[in-house]
Amino acid sequence: MTPNDDTAAARADRWARAKDLFSDLVALPAHERAMALDTQCGGDAELRRFVESLLAADADYAETRDDPMLRDVHAALDRLASGVVRGRRFGAFAVVEEIGRGGMGVVYLAERHDGKVAQRVALKLVASGHLDADASARLARERRLLATLEHANIARLIDAGEDPGGIPYFAMEYVNGLPITRWCDERRLALVDRLRLFREVCAAVQYAHANLVVHCDLKAGNILVTDDGQPKLVDFGIATTLGVEAADAERRFLSPRSAAPEQFLGQPTSVATDVYALGVLLCELAGGSLPFDGDASVLVERVLHDAPRLPSEAAPERRRQLRGDIDAIVAKALAKAPHERYASVADLDADVAAYLATRPISIRAGERGYRARLFVRRNALPVALTAVLALSVIGFGVFTLRQNERLVHERDQAQLERARALQVTDFVVGLFNAAKPEEARGREVTARQLLERGRQQLGEALTEQPQLKAAMLAAIAEASFSLDDLQGGYLAARESLALLENLPSPPGRELASNLATLIRLENEFGRYAEALKYEERALALADQMDVSWRAEFAVQRAVTLYALARNKEATQVLRDALALLEKEVALGDSRIVRVAVRLAIRLPGIEGEKLLAKYLPQDMGGLNRDDPLYGDLLVAVAIYWRTRGDFDRAEKYAEDAVSAIARIYGENSSRITTAMNTLATIYHRRGDNEGSVRILMKALATLRRAYGETPNSARIEHNIGAILVDMGRVEEGLPYLERAVAIGTKSMSPDAHMLAFLRQELGWVLRDQRRYDEAEVMLRMALATYERDNNIGSQVDVRANLGCIAVERDRKTGLKGEISAAIEILEKEKEPNRTGIASLRRCLDIAT
Repeated sequence: MTPNDDTAAARADRWARAKDLFSDLVALPAHERAMALDTQCGGDAELRRFVESLLAADADYAETRDDPMLRDVHAALDRLASGVVRGRRFGAFAVVEEIGRGGMGVVYLAERHDGKVAQRVALKLVASGHLDADASARLARERRLLATLEHANIARLIDAGEDPGGIPYFAMEYVNGLPITRWCDERRLALVDRLRLFREVCAAVQYAHANLVVHCDLKAGNILVTDDGQPKLVDFGIATTLGVEAADAERRFLSPRSAAPEQFLGQPTSVATDVYALGVLLCELAGGSLPFDGDASVLVERVLHDAPRLPSEAAPERRRQLRGDIDAIVAKALAKAPHERYASVADLDADVAAYLATRPISIRAGERGYRARLFVRRNALPVALTAVLALSVIGFGVFTLRQNERLVHERDQAQLERARALQVTDFVVGLFNAAKPEEARGREVTARQLLERGRQQLGEALTEQPQLKAAMLAAIAEASFSLDDLQGGYLAARESLALLENLPSPPGRELASNLATLIRLENEFGRYAEALKYEERALALADQMDVSWRAEFAVQRAVTLYALARNKEATQVLRDALALLEKEVALGDSRIVRVAVRLAIRLPGIEGEKLLAKYLPQDMGGLNRDDPLYGDLLVAVAIYWRTRGDFDRAEKYAEDAVSAIARIYGENSSRITTAMNTLATIYHRRGDNEGSVRILMKALATLRRAYGETPNSARIEHNIGAILVDMGRVEEGLPYLERAVAIGTKSMSPDAHMLAFLRQELGWVLRDQRRYDEAEVMLRMALATYERDNNIGSQVDVRANLGCIAVERDRKTGLKGEISAAIEILEKEKEPNRTGIASLRRCLDIAT
C-alpha cells in the first residue's frame, strides 16, 4: 500500500496509525515534534495531517480540560463517537471515518448514498444529549447562519437535519485541504503570495460581516486551502450575529491562542473580534509564530496585558521586510480595545493591498519620511538621479519642513476621520434598537422606517458638531438609496450638503461624496438639469478623490448628458474616464469594464465591438463575481447586445444578471427588478410580449412586497401597460399607465423628467382613446418639465401630439400654434435639424 493510496481502507488504516503516533508524540516537547513527524510520517502527507490535527486538538483541550462544562462536553462527544460506526446513515449520507472534533461536535468524512450524485461531505454530528436550551438555540442559529452564506471561500451547507435517534447533523462541503499556515509553509511561499492568500480570506470574512455574521473562531485550522490554492472558511460553530452577545458556554469553545481580549472578558463580540483573529493569522503567516505563547495559566494574562510579539521579532532573518508596514498592520489589528483596531475587515484588507502595491498604508500616513521612503522604493532609479539635482536646490530644506507639516496634518486628519466613522457606525447600528420587541410592540419595523427615524432624530441633535451630523446624514442617504427610498435619501443628502457648505472650511472629500449621492438621486428622479448643477460643482473637487469615485462620477455625468441630448460631451466623458482608469487599475477590473461597456453601447457598430472585445473578459472570466457591481455590469452587457440586435446573447447576460443580483443582494432587492426589467425588454423586442409581461409582473410583485410604491414600481407599471397597449389590450393596459402616473406623482418630485415621460405616455394613449381633455392635461404638464430642462426632442414630440389632438378636434388654429412652436424650438438648436423643420413647414402649409 503506497502513501498516496486514497481508498477507504487505506484511510482507515492511516487514521489508526495516526492515533498510535499521537500517543508517542504528545509527550514530547513542542520543539521536538516536527523532527519526529518528519521521521515517523516520511512522505505520507495525509498521515502527517491526521497526527497534527490530533496534536492541535489536544493543545486546545489541555488549556480547558479543568473546565467542568467542557469535561462534560468531551465526555458527551466520546459517547457520541462510540455509537457511530462506518456506514451508519444520517439522512442521505453514510459515515466513512472520523476526521476531527471541536466545540460540541464530532466531524466525519461521509459519502452521499441516495443514488443522485457521488458526493463527499464533512458530516458534523452534535452531542444532542448534552444540549440544553441555550445549546439548542446555538445549533439552530448555526444552521441559519450557514444557510445565508454563499461565497466561493466559505464551505457551504449542503444539508441538515436529525437522524431517527435525535442526533442533529450538518452536511458541509468537504474541503480536502491543509490549514493555511501549513499550506504556505510546505510550498515555501514568499510573503507577497501569503498576503494575497490572506486577502482572499479577508474577502470571505468581510462577506460574512456584510451578512451580519461574525465567525468568532477564525484560526489557521479553520481556514483550509485546497490543492489549487483556494482558501475556505470552515466551522461557524460559535459564530454569532452582529449585536447578539455570545453565551457563556460559547466563550468556553473559543480557541485561546486566537481569541480576542473581549472574548476572555465575557464582553460582546463584534466585527472587531474577527479583525483581531485575522491579526493573529497575519502574524503567523508573515512571522511564522503566534503573537502570544504559553499554556493556559499564563496565556490569558498575556493576551490581556502584554504587547504582542510582532512578525519582525518572530522572524529576525526577515526583519527588514517585516518591520514597518507589516508590523504596524498586525499591531493595529491586535489592539487590546476593540475600538482601537481597524473599524472593519475591509479597512484591514485595504492596508494589506496598499502594502502589496507599495502605497502608503492608512495608519502610517502621518509618519515623518514615510511617504518619501515608499516613493523611493517604487522609483529607485529616478529618485537616485533626481537626488543629484536636489542637492543644488536652495529651497530643499524649506520644502522638507512644509512636507513634514503636511504629513502631520494628514495624520491628525486621518485620526479624526476614523473617530467620526466609528461614531457614525454606532449611530446607524443604534437605530436598530427600535426593532427590538419591547420597542416595536408587535409591529414589523422596516429598515426604511428606521432610517427615517434616524433622520428625524438628527433634526435637532448634534447642532454643535455639524460635520459629524453631516456624515451621519450622508450614511442615511446612502442606505436609503439602497433601499429604493429615493425621497428619503434625497432629503438626508440635501441636509448633509447644507451642513457641510456652512462650515468655515468645507471638507472637499466629504463634499464630493455628498454631491455624488445627489447626482445619482437627481438622475434617478430624471431631474437632469439639477444633476448637471451638482456635477459642475463636483468637477472642481474631482482631483481630491480616488479613482473609484471618479469612475462612478463619469458614469453618472454621462447619464445626465445623454439624457439632455448632449451626446458628444457624454461620450467624451466616458472616453476620458476610460483613459484615466487604464493608468490606475488592471485591465479586468470591474470599474474599467463598467465604463467600457457603457461607452460601447453608445459607439457605432465595429468600434463598439472592438472596445468590448478589448475590455470585457471572455465569458466574464476573471471578474470578481462577488463584486457588488457585478450584476449591474451584466445588465449593461445585456443592454449592449440588445442595442446590437443580438437578443440571444442579450438574454443570456440578463438572466445571469438576475441570478447574480439575487445571490449578492437577495431576491427582494430593487436591483434585481432592474435586471428583470432589462430581460423583459429583450423578450418584448423579440416579440414575446406574453413572456415580457410575465417577467414584469413578477418584478412588480417583488417591488410592492419589499418597498411599496416607489419610482421603480412606477416604471414597471408603465412598462406593463405600454406592452399591453401594444398588444391591443388597451382596457387592460390603461390602468397600469394611470397607476404609474399616480405613483410617480406621489414618489417623485413634480419636475422629475421620469414623471414627465410617464405623463406623456399616458397622454398619448388617452388621445388614442379620444379622451382629449385628459390627454391634453397630461401632455401640457409633461411639456412644462421639458421646457424647463430645455429638452428639445421631447418638446417637439409633445407638441406633435398636441397638434394631433387639434387636428382630431378640427381645431386648425391649435394645430398651427403647436407646429409653429415646434419649428421655433428646432431653429434655436446649435445644429438645427433642417429635414425635420422642412417637414413641419409642409404640415404648417397644409394646416393653413
